[in-house]
Amino acid sequence: MESTFYAKVPKLQKDASLTARRTVTATGEVKYETVRTRGDKSILKEVIARLMNAEEEAPPNKYQEMAINEEHYRFKHKGVIEKDGHITYVFEVIPKKKKPGLFKGDIWVDKETGLIIREAGRLVKSPSVLIKRVDFVREYEIKDNYSMPLRTKSSTETRLWGKAEVSILYGGWQWDGGEPALLLPPRPEK
Repeated sequence: MESTFYAKVPKLQKDASLTARRTVTATGEVKYETVRTRGDKSILKEVIARLMNAEEEAPPNKYQEMAINEEHYRFKHKGVIEKDGHITYVFEVIPKKKKPGLFKGDIWVDKETGLIIREAGRLVKSPSVLIKRVDFVREYEIKDNYSMPLRTKSSTETRLWGKAEVSILYGGWQWDGGEPALLLPPRPEK
């Protein structure tokens, strides 16, 4: 897929963007190949490249450790909404432990497929001593019965630069075989 990152640090009045080809292997390893960049080199290096490197260097089982499931989260059904003609269940998710990658917030689950179409919240553990907190919204589209990332927006409060804002847009999906693993919350009772 193609991933386009846009990052800005308002206090420094600097921004940058980077477009890359993102490959996820069958074992869950992520690799990026930069296509083009624009903007401030320090934002490219200190914000965007750090995000990409963290994903590339993560152990393949990292996503199992952060999976949105009953092992890691408590779920509270908050309601039902209709969005784009689809019925969606809204759950509050509360992590059972304060572990890296877990968040407190909510998820939206498509009634028809049981797939997550939105996650939003705050990470419960900072990924770095330089970061105070991370808030995010991640949206998905359902494609061939899989939840595929569509866009992510995050706001990170840093100790050095103040707020850093990042948006990531995903597109251009291509399958090379194999089936992605789906990690789903429990379905609400009818």
